[in-house]
Amino acid sequence: MEQVGLAAIDAGALRLAASIVAAVKSQFPDSRRAGRLAAAFLEAVGEAEGAEAEVDAGLAAAPDAALLLKRRIGGLRSAGKHAEALNALRTYCDTFQADGDAWGALREAYTEAGRPGPAAFCAEEGVLHAPACAASHVAAGDAHYTAGSHASAARHYEAAVALSGGDSVRALYGVCAAATAAATAAGKKKGGEGDEGTVTTAAPLNEVPDLAADLLLRRYREEAPPGLVPFVEACLAGMR
Repeated sequence: MEQVGLAAIDAGALRLAASIVAAVKSQFPDSRRAGRLAAAFLEAVGEAEGAEAEVDAGLAAAPDAALLLKRRIGGLRSAGKHAEALNALRTYCDTFQADGDAWGALREAYTEAGRPGPAAFCAEEGVLHAPACAASHVAAGDAHYTAGSHASAARHYEAAVALSGGDSVRALYGVCAAATAAATAAGKKKGGEGDEGTVTTAAPLNEVPDLAADLLLRRYREEAPPGLVPFVEACLAGMR
């Protein structure tokens, strides 16, 4: 019944969900699981205060209940209380450090708050929990790129390319973009400004970004509409 109730909430079948929640709460009035189900339903229908009351009741009996704490964080985000949600999520990750999904959520929260440095830290925690997952390396690459750590971003993007067998288009683009940004930054530091106030051209990209660009072009030529290929070629040419 609990699983059907959650599925009904996800599907927007709120009348069915309401009947299930009422039945479960009636049979298990003191159950924390029943309270979580009721909170999820109340959030879905926009009754944030009722959902918060259900969660608070469960936490009063079990302050360290991980799923209830997550439910509270979800409720704060649904209510638009992003700063409070971020603080609660940070506290949760300090307590439940082995929860990789929570580190991912905290990374997203820091990114939304415009704090790329802490987001990159959280992304590294995500990689520790899923080192063989290409998506975790892509997320870390995105976080480091946003924070300006282009060399670290390139390493994660390259790992994602290797782990995905070259199927991650986002990782391939990331390799090219990170290498270009790193080379441009190096050119600015090394060359400075010329006689006419222009920045010296950066050195060419190394072999790995070139291979990533070639693989991207091959994918687009094989799978994309023909009219898109010249646009991609021009974009990648600007990165070489």
